[in-house]
Amino acid sequence: MVSINNRQYTISVIVSCYNEEGLIEKTLDGIPNFVDNIIVIDDASADNSLMVINKYRKKKLIIIKHQKNTGVGSTIIDGYKKALEINSDIIITIDGDNQMDPKDMLAVIKPISEGFDYVKGNRLNYKEVYKIMPKIRFAGNWLLTILTKLSSGYFHLMDSQCGYTAIKADTLRKLDFKKCYKKYGFLNDLLINLNIINAKVKNVPIRPIYEDEISSIKYFKYIKDISYILLKGLLVRIWKKHIIKQREL
Repeated sequence: MVSINNRQYTISVIVSCYNEEGLIEKTLDGIPNFVDNIIVIDDASADNSLMVINKYRKKKLIIIKHQKNTGVGSTIIDGYKKALEINSDIIITIDGDNQMDPKDMLAVIKPISEGFDYVKGNRLNYKEVYKIMPKIRFAGNWLLTILTKLSSGYFHLMDSQCGYTAIKADTLRKLDFKKCYKKYGFLNDLLINLNIINAKVKNVPIRPIYEDEISSIKYFKYIKDISYILLKGLLVRIWKKHIIKQREL
């Protein structure tokens, strides 16, 4: 539990893991002590990630194992459901590849106490990020950020692909998880769904970290697939927010 602006919050952190046997322990070690619950979802890793997680004893974990690989969106949704089940106030998401600086966690959750519903980390404004982030990721991230701005309607947001996020439990309860995209485009699709329910969203600057992880993303196919999701999401958002609601007035 953590106190922010004279209010106590129960904090849960969701850790998505797929083939991260070399980095998952370091990721878990870095999670601050004020976190109440650590929910680790192993998305049917083909390496020894689950064995490392099961042997981890330094902090108490809630472990969810997928029998088959279902995608990062599916792992986050399962984590969200568990976090709501155990009555969390704020739910944070990070990846199991140790790319998120735990020192930024308080900065990520603080806007929730100030009235925001959802907070995303932003690595793109970090000094010389183009030297730290692999070039193909940097270029792809900028492209998808621009497309996500247009699709979601959150024109002030940057770094659409950053998985370092925090969300208020009450906001989560308003979302229909069945309609959310279950794979790598989940973060983009979530923003569209948040705009439809008029959620208040904020960026906070965070430090990018890149180590020895090997990405499983096929970037050109990924950008193509996400572009389709964003176009579809744009049409859905326009229909629900600007056509249906106008008819109801």
